[in-house]
Parts: sequence; structure tokens; C-alpha cells
Amino acid sequence: MATTISQLTQASASEITTGAQLIWQTEDGNTRRVLWSDLQTILMGSRYTTSLVLSAGEIKTLNTTPIELVAAPGSGKVVKIQSIVANLTFSTAAFATNTNLQIITSGASVAQYELDMLGATVSTIRQMKDNTTSNVAHTQLLDNTAVNVMAETGDPTTGDGTVTIYATYDIITL
Repeated sequence: MATTISQLTQASASEITTGAQLIWQTEDGNTRRVLWSDLQTILMGSRYTTSLVLSAGEIKTLNTTPIELVAAPGSGKVVKIQSIVANLTFSTAAFATNTNLQIITSGASVAQYELDMLGATVSTIRQMKDNTTSNVAHTQLLDNTAVNVMAETGDPTTGDGTVTIYATYDIITL
């Protein structure tokens, strides 16, 4: 005799891992099976996280040499940043001039996120602001293009701290 859904033991949260299989009963009484990882994709979309540590030397060249945060996702796809947290670890000197950090799609005219924080004189953890100043003449997301961290108007001078960037993002299929 077949086991019915009501006869199964309920799983605890710790038992539901990437390789777990879930079983459910549809309204018409049919039983279906799905992998947890597939269900996550169905419910959450293609959401990812990444982090990047920037040295003082990298920070002082962030305008002339932006650092890649998220690689190009492939043809027909764009990277949409959902949130950015920046952790500046102050050492002995704040960065001077050009202290606005940007998270920008390579080749775009407007950043996705930005925050003026490099001039801080203490260690600080900040949430970067979503840049909503874009208008019809601006580009912000581009097909199959990496997303970078950069300084907005020029390279910062002096300064010797580090910055760690934590990003949550989606890959959107066009």
C-alpha cells in the first residue's frame, strides 16, 4: 500500500538542504516531487551574494582602475544589484578627495548604488543607497556586462584603510 502525504513525518528546517527533495500534493490529488534547490530558484529567482575586499592601494586607483564585483552573466542577461553593504576599516588616515564609492555596470552612464564614505575618520559599516537619479537619457543596466566598484569622479588620495563590499544581486534573463 502506498504512503499518503498525511503519513509522512514533517521535516525540520535543518533537514532541508540543497539536495533535499520535497513532496507535495496538488489540488487534484496528484503527488509531485521537486528538489529544494529548484524550488528556491522558482520562489526566489536567481539571487546571489558576493563580497570583495579592497586594499588601500586598490581604493586609491578606483576611478582609473575599477574593480569587478560581479562578472558578466552571459548574453541575454543583466545583473541587478539588490543591496550593498560597505564595511570601511579605518587605519591611520582617511581617504581624501573623490570619496564617493559607486557600484556601476561597466559602460553605464549612471551607477546602481553609491555612497560617500571613504572620507570617514572611524571604522564604519554602511548600507549604500540605490541610485534613483536615472532619467531616460541614462543607461544603468546593460546586457552581458560586469558590475564594478569605482570612485565617482577621480582617484582618492592619501588614506590607508580597507573596504569590504557585500552585495546581493539577481541575474535577470531578458
